[in-house]
Amino acid sequence: MGILDKIGRRFGWFKKILTKHPDAAAFAKAVPSILTIYAELLEKHSLAYIDETWLPVDKNSMKTAFKAAWILAEDDDGRRWIQDAWMSLSMFQPGVGDVPLMCAIVGGVPNDDMNILNGWMHFADLSRAEDENNRAEILAFVRKQAANRR
Repeated sequence: MGILDKIGRRFGWFKKILTKHPDAAAFAKAVPSILTIYAELLEKHSLAYIDETWLPVDKNSMKTAFKAAWILAEDDDGRRWIQDAWMSLSMFQPGVGDVPLMCAIVGGVPNDDMNILNGWMHFADLSRAEDENNRAEILAFVRKQAANRR
C-alpha cells in the first residue's frame, strides 16, 4: 500500500484535496523531504528566529505536512516529535532577514547588545502569540483524530 492509499484511507479531508488538486499528490509524496529539511533547519539553528522564507513550503503547507505525517506516524514517539516540530514553527517569522537571529550578547558595545536584544524580543512576542494559536490547533487536531479512531 502506497503513501497516497494510506493518506486517503486514514485522512479523509486530505483525500478530497488529492482528488481536486493534481499537485496535492506530489505534495503528499514530498512530506518526508519537507520534514527532513525542516528538522535540519531546527537542528542547525536551535533557539534562533529564522526568516519564514527559509521554510521548505509556506506555513499553512507545513501544517498540512505535519497533519499528514502525524496520521502516518507509526508510534507515539513519532507523533510527539511532529507535535513538537509543529510548535517550533513559530520560530520562523517574517522579516528576520538573511541571518537567523540568536539572543546572543556580543559583549562589547552596549548599544549593539541592546539592538540584538530588542530585535530578539520583537520576534519573541510574535512567536508567543503564534505558539498559542498553534497549541490550540494541534490540540483540536489530536482530539479529532482520537475521536475518529473510536
